[in-house]
Amino acid sequence: MSRTDGTFLIVQTDKSFDDTATHWAKKEVDALASLLIIDGVGNGAFDPNRSVTRAEFTALVVRLFGLATPAASGNGKFGDVQTSDWFASAVAAATGAGLINGYENGEFRPDQTISRDEMAVILARGLAFAGHKGDAAGAEAFADQSDIPAWAAEATSQLAGLGVVNGKPGNAFDPEGEATRAESAVMMFRMLSILTFTK
Repeated sequence: MSRTDGTFLIVQTDKSFDDTATHWAKKEVDALASLLIIDGVGNGAFDPNRSVTRAEFTALVVRLFGLATPAASGNGKFGDVQTSDWFASAVAAATGAGLINGYENGEFRPDQTISRDEMAVILARGLAFAGHKGDAAGAEAFADQSDIPAWAAEATSQLAGLGVVNGKPGNAFDPEGEATRAESAVMMFRMLSILTFTK
């Protein structure tokens, strides 16, 4: 998947985690781990119910879309992202591709938990970057549709229509809610299915 022609290699290994053996997201977590898109947290664990930071989600998105990460990423764009940070190259790649932005005060806030509406916008931008021509209209409104900010409404509608994001109990999207590592993995897996990497 790229905006340019080329040859691509998908690396796949068999991988699973002790703490997802009976988890509802086991299939998706194992699949993405085998494709080297997601990592565990050490000692054979995935920690599926922990929330995801902006830095972590950015790294996932970069791997998902196969973005090239620059060796040097100290461009000074964000005051809270240093060249030595583990996520610096991923942030540079994702912002360079237009998938994620910082805040008006010049911060990226890498350690801040990412919200569900932010995730939806980033994934929708990723689809556009990959050349996907998905229809953004037609998805049924969530029960809390009025709580979804205007800047995230179209992306949320598109991803809901494609089946990438679902509502929570009561059909609430909970735009400011935190997504878990398991939920992030499931969304990523559904994205791969849309982009024909999986069947």
